[in-house]
Amino acid sequence: MSKQQVFFLDKWEIFQKEHPEKFSKKGSSRKKSPPKVYNCETCGLKERCRSPHIKKYGKGKKGILFVGQCPGYAEDKVGIPFVGAAGGLLKRTCNLLDINLDEDCVRTNIVSCYPGKDGGGKDKDPADHQIKCCSSNLEKDIQEVQPKLIVCFGTLAIKAVLQTRSSIEFSASMVHGKVFPYHKYNCWVGCSYHPAFFLHRKNSDQHPDDEAILAYDLANVLSRLDDPLPQPLTAEGNECITDPDEVISMLEDFCDSEKPVAFDYETNHMVSPYPEGARIKTVALTNDVDSAIFIPLDLKDQTTNEKIFNLEEQAMIVVALRKFLQSDAPKVVQNYNMEELWGRNLLLQPMNNFIHDTMVTAHVLDCHPRMTGLGFQAFEMTGHDYKGMVDLEDIDSRPLKDVCNYNSWDARYTLMSYYRQKSRLEGNLIKFNDFFTSSIPVLANLTDRGIKIDLNELDNLNTMFSSEMEECKNQILSTEAAKKFEEEKGKELEITSPTQLGQVIYDICKVEKTRKRLTPTRKGATNELVFQEILNTTEDPEVKKIISSLFTYRKNTKVIERVAEYRRLVDSEGFIHPTYNLNIATSFRSSSDGPNIQNVFIHDEEQKKFRRCIVPRPGHIFLEPDYDALEVRVMAMASRDPVLTQQIIDGVDPHRIWASRIFQVPQDQITTSQRYKGKNGFVFPRFYGSVEESIIRYFPEVPKDHMLKVCREFWEEYHYVKEWQLRTISEYRKKGYVELMTGARRPGPLSINKLYNTPIQGPAYHLLQDALNKNEEALLKSKTITCQVAEIHDDILLDTHPDEAEEVIELVEKIMCSKRFDWQRNVPLSVSWDVGIRNWYEMEPLKV
Repeated sequence: MSKQQVFFLDKWEIFQKEHPEKFSKKGSSRKKSPPKVYNCETCGLKERCRSPHIKKYGKGKKGILFVGQCPGYAEDKVGIPFVGAAGGLLKRTCNLLDINLDEDCVRTNIVSCYPGKDGGGKDKDPADHQIKCCSSNLEKDIQEVQPKLIVCFGTLAIKAVLQTRSSIEFSASMVHGKVFPYHKYNCWVGCSYHPAFFLHRKNSDQHPDDEAILAYDLANVLSRLDDPLPQPLTAEGNECITDPDEVISMLEDFCDSEKPVAFDYETNHMVSPYPEGARIKTVALTNDVDSAIFIPLDLKDQTTNEKIFNLEEQAMIVVALRKFLQSDAPKVVQNYNMEELWGRNLLLQPMNNFIHDTMVTAHVLDCHPRMTGLGFQAFEMTGHDYKGMVDLEDIDSRPLKDVCNYNSWDARYTLMSYYRQKSRLEGNLIKFNDFFTSSIPVLANLTDRGIKIDLNELDNLNTMFSSEMEECKNQILSTEAAKKFEEEKGKELEITSPTQLGQVIYDICKVEKTRKRLTPTRKGATNELVFQEILNTTEDPEVKKIISSLFTYRKNTKVIERVAEYRRLVDSEGFIHPTYNLNIATSFRSSSDGPNIQNVFIHDEEQKKFRRCIVPRPGHIFLEPDYDALEVRVMAMASRDPVLTQQIIDGVDPHRIWASRIFQVPQDQITTSQRYKGKNGFVFPRFYGSVEESIIRYFPEVPKDHMLKVCREFWEEYHYVKEWQLRTISEYRKKGYVELMTGARRPGPLSINKLYNTPIQGPAYHLLQDALNKNEEALLKSKTITCQVAEIHDDILLDTHPDEAEEVIELVEKIMCSKRFDWQRNVPLSVSWDVGIRNWYEMEPLKV
């Protein structure tokens, strides 16, 4: 610290001592900032536009109110909402649906003044404070029109109209084509993309011309125009049973139910049933949407602070609950993983005759992860926003009546959703939903078995990677650039600070700030892509040392974070229990969390060492069958391309073929990295719609003319694949969704890439999941102790005894390579096997 800095610090301390009133809360003379006012004066847009306060427009004879986000340049010029190109598209679409835009509708915006253009010359979206400033105008328009149906165009308009107390986050991509009963305005509220969204996609290499989706959305929304609004469920019918004999009698009645029974647990809010202290607090059951029973199994009576049921009564009720779970009554749940795994582990009884999971079927029907929650489903069905009403973090402190209503509504809305979903399922969707429903228990079995963790190795990994991190930090701090930073700033460089790293690299080391190296705020970027580009081009040894050490530090940080996560999630017996979800991925693949076992380091050799802590059970080994080039094989199945099919039959590796042609090296001399680059930088980008320019950029070491030649040769060889792509686009434009060979549907709008890869990636996973299902059944019948413990994209992890290995390999390979769907045609499947004696890191290829 300089003498001048010390001088001023001393003066500052003296000033504080002499004027203590200025630094105490009581003596502070600072006034609180006045609350922010949102109105036309604080907005200021009216001063900068041609047509301020554009009014609603239209006669509204059919009671329809169209709500956009704000005027554009054309609207500002004319002073009428929805004119110009976007208005023209909306008008043409309405005409197709026998709606006259001017006569039948009123149209307005959530912001009534034009926000102007951005730096690129495009119309700007309104800012949050501008939307708030204009909210009273929107409210006034709605009250004056008293519409039967509000149609919101675009995410900002949807959010401005649909307000909920719960955590539902609306967006156009999520709810376009949806319509909600909204009791605040006593009308339906429908949602769509703004017409301008589709105009911006026209003539794009990345997007098909799919403006017909606007018509599909509006047709669905307008179909509810004259329907009466459904009413939310009320507390009437929610019956809290506190007499143990009555509880047992009612549970016995549910055991005999021929109608589907929906049930729901409330817990003490632990993330899973495996840690000590996990408790099921309440349960609600119903086989009739009009009523439900609520059992406060482990709750206190707040007047006496004693448990409502004593230990003996709880034990009797648990026995009755077990009988219900074991009974033949058809059972419906919202999230099988929750009800099954908590019941299996805490009530010690698996669920029999499970028939439907409303969470997974919601995904099958609508293909969006944020629409699968029961709160969203209830809001869509009845407009009931009850999920935000009761905070169950400390369930014992909540009023019994509130917990009863909440839990009972969960059960009743689950049953209501079941009946609604069954009515919506049709055609191939029925078969696909049956397939996913049959897969849920198999994935739950993987979760419940868990995967063994070597805790000592976990500690060793933490020590090893922490030590390397410290070494990397010291290497960076020992550079002249870091020392100069400390000298100039008076503090040690924080290598986790993007701002400080930018100052070292760009200001001290004088690395050039090219256009590609700038952030939107014109500062030097410090992300991995930019630093990698600098590392590849710089000749400054200091910069090389800083960036390479930083990369290692960052990689090690991820490993340390993973170690901490596993430490937190491991149970008392040393197992983790990853959950597998079928309601997340829009390509209809599975996903994993708690922890994500499908994303354990694989590509980086140093990070991959983390797998050492994942071990088989004592005396067992790991076997891992992995499908060979599965997506390529599914592409051959979908496209029926004879050349690609024959190459697969002949055992030729397409990735190696094209890597050989790109690098002009014989196939037997292609390296692993060259094959990887040919696969991920060329073959799949070609299959999935990447344009030639982006592929050529990925291969800077290959002459451009040669890459163009190889790109064209690809389609000459696989022209059936190209024809399949064209058919896929044509069908998508007609239907507004892409249909998978397994019957699943992914709705638009979709990019070209998603349009091509979803029909391949989805069925590729479905082949694996079907094998997983059949393996589970076959292994149980074989009476081996081998079990499946994980599913990782294209492969399965088996925990087996060495004496069973030969039998298990024969059984599993036969299933995985068999033809189980007609759409597999004559394309063969094959798997490669790895074996791990000690852990999941030291896996070796196994010749079968």
